[in-house]
Amino acid sequence: MHSFKNFFKKYGHGFWMAGYAFIYLIIFFYLEHRDVASYHWIHTALDDKIPFCEYFIVPYLLWFPYQVFAILYFIFCNKNKQEYYRLIKML
Repeated sequence: MHSFKNFFKKYGHGFWMAGYAFIYLIIFFYLEHRDVASYHWIHTALDDKIPFCEYFIVPYLLWFPYQVFAILYFIFCNKNKQEYYRLIKML
């Protein structure tokens, strides 16, 4: 019990992000799986002019693990909590 208090005191700022991610994923899962009777198609003529590049999927998919690793680094390795809070504000 004592070690958990020390862990929470040292890394407690990271629990806020974990709580936010948990709530965010619950809401996201609900929105993705709900039944919708009608929807609005959002499309402009500019969308048709944007070329599709299949190679861009690689950096797009790497972006998500990069965010996770950056957050974990700033929680556990970086000593400056203000830099962590600036990162979270930007996300």
